[in-house]
Amino acid sequence: MHARFVPLDDHQGYPGIVHGGVISSLLYELMANMPRYLGDDAVLHRSAVTFHRPVPVAEPLLVFARVVEKTPRGWRLAAELSDENGRRLASATGEAIRPASKQEEGAPGR
Repeated sequence: MHARFVPLDDHQGYPGIVHGGVISSLLYELMANMPRYLGDDAVLHRSAVTFHRPVPVAEPLLVFARVVEKTPRGWRLAAELSDENGRRLASATGEAIRPASKQEEGAPGR
C-alpha cells in the first residue's frame, strides 16, 4: 500500500520542517488500513516511529506500508516515508490484532 503526500506550511513544527505528529500519522494510517485492505478487521494497537532525517515542507513525499508477517492474532506491519529520490526520512513498525472472538485458536496470549 502506498500514498503520495505534499506537506503544507500548516504541517510544520519548526520552520520549514514537517511536525513529527504529522509524520507519525501518515505512517500509522497506512499501517492501520493495511489489514482492512487485505479483508481483515484487525486494528492497529501498537506502533513505533523512528525519525531518520528532518522532513522538509512543500516537497513530495512517498509513504509505503507492507506486511512483515501474518500471525494467529493479526499482523506485523512496517511503513516507510521517503522523498522522491528514495531517501528514507522516517520508518515505523506496528502490530494489528483481531478482536479476541476472531483470533485463531491456540494463538499466543489467549
